[in-house]
Amino acid sequence: MSNWARVVISFARYHRIWAVLDDGVQDWTDPSNPWHSLFHNPRIKRTLTRGIQSHIFTQLHATGVFQREPGKVTSLVYWESRNKWGEVMWDWIDKTGQMNTILTAYELTELDSLSPMKGAPISLFVAVINYLRESGRAQLIGGGEDTGVRFLTP
Repeated sequence: MSNWARVVISFARYHRIWAVLDDGVQDWTDPSNPWHSLFHNPRIKRTLTRGIQSHIFTQLHATGVFQREPGKVTSLVYWESRNKWGEVMWDWIDKTGQMNTILTAYELTELDSLSPMKGAPISLFVAVINYLRESGRAQLIGGGEDTGVRFLTP
């Protein structure tokens, strides 16, 4: 199963897939589903069975790669750990000269095409910023869609 886990994580990273619908909601046969091409190969007419797909995703939940969002039918995809994302964000903010500047989650996840967290759900972004906040390197301002953050100079 660890080989499949690595394949799924690599696939999510390559396609920048940040969330997955929970099993039972997910339609693996729908070609518009971003996971469809991972489990279906029409060229050789092979498909991974739904049971095996579900088993793989269950294992990814058990290992923390997929983490359910409270009250939602989606799980966040951590193709990097929260701590790793925090370090990546911190380095990017430092390299782009944005220390001590207040930035919104929207700016960092939607507008800036060079942001490492471009496209990330707000809940994942906040989890990453909380890691930086816990280490004294960021300050959260506001909440929800209006979340702002100041990256603090050490």
